[in-house]
Amino acid sequence: AKGDVFRLGYAPENETAYLETNHVFLELAISLGAQMAHSVGGVVVWDGVSRGDDDGTKAFQEEAYKRGLTMEKISTL
Repeated sequence: AKGDVFRLGYAPENETAYLETNHVFLELAISLGAQMAHSVGGVVVWDGVSRGDDDGTKAFQEEAYKRGLTMEKISTL
């Protein structure tokens, strides 16, 4: 009721759900930041090694950089 949770409704078999969610999440963060006149950044927690083209963490980081966000990286190693 407060709008704190978003249900995107992706089907479990949707192979691009994580990538699409990254875009929605970034758009929402940037929009909220603009409304509140705050800068927006991101955080990735991973080992820094991509597992390939379907790596959601790497895709999130790259998309955030494309949108001009600063990123904090926390290593799992």
